[in-house]
Amino acid sequence: MPIVACPSCGANFEIGQKSLEDEAICPECGVLLFIIIEDGELRTVVEVEEEELDEEEEEWEELEEKEE
Repeated sequence: MPIVACPSCGANFEIGQKSLEDEAICPECGVLLFIIIEDGELRTVVEVEEEELDEEEEEWEELEEKEE
C-alpha cells in the first residue's frame, strides 16, 4: 500500500487503497491533504489551503440554494 509523506509536517502514513482521488487528514498534524493514488502508486499529495475550503463551502451552499 502507498505511503504518503505529509508536506506540512513530514509524517509518513499508509493509505490502504490502490486507487484514490480524495481528501484525507494527516494523522500526525491534522492538515487536510488532497491525495491521488493510481494503481497503487502515489501521484499527488498537496495541502488544501483554508481559502480553497471556504470557496468549496460557498459553492456547495449556492448549489443547495438552487436545488431548493
